[in-house]
Amino acid sequence: MTKWFGLRARLSMTGFAVAVAAALVAVPAAAVTGAGFTTVNEGVDGTGHCQNGNPAINCNIYDGKDFVWLNGGPSVAYVGDGTYFFAVLVPGGQADPNDGGAKNLSDDFDAYTNRIFSVSSATVSYGGSHDFDSNKIRLMPYADTTNNGGVYIMSICSLANGYPAKPSSCKYDAFKVQSEQAPPATDLVVTKDANPSYTRTFTWGITKDVDKTRVDQSGTSAVFNYTVKVTHSSGTDSDWQVNGTISVFNPNADSVSGVDVTDAVDNGGICAVSGGTGLTIAGFGTENVSYSCTYSSEPSPSSGTNTATAAWTPSDANLPGTSGTASFSIGFSFGTPTTLVDNCVTVTDTLGGALGNVCSTDPSPTTFTYSNTVVGTPGTCVSQDNTATFTSDTSPTTDSASQTVTLCVGADLTVEKTATPSFTRTYNWHLSKNVDKTLVEQLGGGTATFNYTVTANQTGLTDSGWQVKGTITVTNPNDWEAVTVNVTDAVDNGGSCAVSGGTNVSVPKSDSITLNYTCSYAAAPSSSAGTNTATAAWDKTAASTPDGSASGQANFAFNDGSAGNPTRVNQNITVTDTFNGVTTTLGTLTATDSSPFASATYTYPHTVRVPQFNCVRFTNTAVIVETGQSGSQTVEVCGPARTGALTIGFWQNKNGQAIINGGSSTAGVCNSGTWLRGYAPFQDLSATANCTSVAAYVTNVIKAALCTSTTNTCNSMLKAQMLATALDVYFSDPALGGNQIGAPGPIGGVTIDLQHVCTIITGTGACGGGIIDVSSAFSGPSLSVLQILSYAGSQSNVGGSTWYANVKATQVLAKDAFDAINNQVAFAP
Repeated sequence: MTKWFGLRARLSMTGFAVAVAAALVAVPAAAVTGAGFTTVNEGVDGTGHCQNGNPAINCNIYDGKDFVWLNGGPSVAYVGDGTYFFAVLVPGGQADPNDGGAKNLSDDFDAYTNRIFSVSSATVSYGGSHDFDSNKIRLMPYADTTNNGGVYIMSICSLANGYPAKPSSCKYDAFKVQSEQAPPATDLVVTKDANPSYTRTFTWGITKDVDKTRVDQSGTSAVFNYTVKVTHSSGTDSDWQVNGTISVFNPNADSVSGVDVTDAVDNGGICAVSGGTGLTIAGFGTENVSYSCTYSSEPSPSSGTNTATAAWTPSDANLPGTSGTASFSIGFSFGTPTTLVDNCVTVTDTLGGALGNVCSTDPSPTTFTYSNTVVGTPGTCVSQDNTATFTSDTSPTTDSASQTVTLCVGADLTVEKTATPSFTRTYNWHLSKNVDKTLVEQLGGGTATFNYTVTANQTGLTDSGWQVKGTITVTNPNDWEAVTVNVTDAVDNGGSCAVSGGTNVSVPKSDSITLNYTCSYAAAPSSSAGTNTATAAWDKTAASTPDGSASGQANFAFNDGSAGNPTRVNQNITVTDTFNGVTTTLGTLTATDSSPFASATYTYPHTVRVPQFNCVRFTNTAVIVETGQSGSQTVEVCGPARTGALTIGFWQNKNGQAIINGGSSTAGVCNSGTWLRGYAPFQDLSATANCTSVAAYVTNVIKAALCTSTTNTCNSMLKAQMLATALDVYFSDPALGGNQIGAPGPIGGVTIDLQHVCTIITGTGACGGGIIDVSSAFSGPSLSVLQILSYAGSQSNVGGSTWYANVKATQVLAKDAFDAINNQVAFAP
């Protein structure tokens, strides 16, 4: 390109051009704001060099390259405060104002560092070697344009984000330098801007917690501390667009007709130009058209290049010898969203009032706390509901979370009693029976041994010769709690009293209990008359009452005052035990009249056979023959449930395949396939599959089954085991596919104990991995096989590619349950 060593001679030819400025905003913080134009500097170069436009503000056509100065707008270079550099470019193609750019005409003479200037409060500062006067900078030196119409593009680029600058950080202005010869027809010049935009929508949630939901106390007020947490998502983006204006400049004296303007992006968008077809552009005129590029999904990549193209037919458009097309490209990037939906919410509370505002820039969760005092009434409970709500700032979106707290205030219990004197003596005994375990579940039959312990002990005696009997009534006035009491009784004339069932007895809410008591005497009473006092004691802290005891009294008198020998009842006892219809005497005991009382403990084992399938129960009862007191234990031994289920291997082999192929159809669609599609994992089976296709589907699913330490999920093995169970259910039920597998009954109705499931089943049917609890993979400790299928199916998407949120540990639990059912090693509860 031609080097510039001094000012060129001024040219006298006249003409004009239209300046096109494009504000290209890709990174808002780095974009050039305001306006940038070229103009003359009449104070330095004299007048007459601007051939078209306003010499003081914005000139479009010049009579020489050396008379073009940079001007930011009216009076001053008002492109906004910041640091910039300028460059002169050849028009057309993709803009690149950085040094080394294919169309950069300035870098032939100096580096961009010599073209850096800054603006502060509309005042330009410049320290390079270009002429600088009156807030204007001379563009020269720069090389000649290759545009045969003498058209140049001035660019002003922001350095806010460093160098090299993005083309979208620049403003552009076209100008023309007239030659002395009549110019040939010249290509049109295209410039444009590109303004990306998109919307981000946030999803919100709210929870409410309280430090306690219930307070039981003797005081009448309590403080509850609430915590409200508001969460938000990271946002969902939508409605990606690039919009702007395309300017087509005609640098020729004659008008141009039949110009079509198109626009395109290179990262997935579809662009449409408004009114861009069949344009007529006057000589030295400019036509501006708007465009919009839209995206059906998130742009990939997020940055792209936007290219505007003007096309014309040279012979039809008064432009003989021109190329017929002109384009201009500029980069853009989707940075921060331009529209925020549900960006902030207002949080209120029925008790806490206005808690505050939360925005997407706040932590998630954002926490609010407050306290509230509830006042209660003795003997009853008071509940208080409390709801926190958020409301979005841009849409009707709202949600709430509630807590209900309860304050229960305890009141003291009351005691009433009766007293009837008499004289007898009875020995009291207690019998208990325990076993080391009550359930044995095992595979393969065998035996199980249970170890029993029977304890017989004398609990005391009641002098039935000299005694006071009656009832003690304890009343609980609290309508919200039962209270556990220990009831005692006493006389003041030498007797010793015992309350029947008075230890750790529960008094129902708003109710009373009546207990029998007996007061016995070692000798004649010290007085024939006395006072009997009953006392009920309880844990006042646990019951939330002011006091921990209450008493009631009754007076009594022995009518004759004489003493006699007591009749001894149940002094000698025999303890027997009955197991499986056979009664054995464990031993005998003789009561004593004072402590230590008689007591004996008997231990013995019983061994029983465990059935191959299902369960057998054995009840064992110990009895004190004389009193009829007894203690029983029932034990149960279980083999796996006998279901008749078959394994995945069966359904893959010719026998299982024959059953599927032989199944009934409706209108050519295999009924078993229709039934299987009722579960989400099998909805990848064609809805129109015939039985041959269903059989092939089963084979393929089972062959694909895999669940190893290296696989990310256990989906394929879980799907295969569940499929086998579903086929077992379908072909064991006369109401479905008929009992084609000879099961003892419909397998779908069999209930399975999900807390005792074999994990690794060996080739011999043994449980190689132990018994585990898989109930966390389902909705309860025990379910019917149909319920297990239904629940597992509800945790899967269509086809089973995502199952139990793809948590492998949970998938393995579910797989083990189906595997145990299919191998008939699952236990019934």
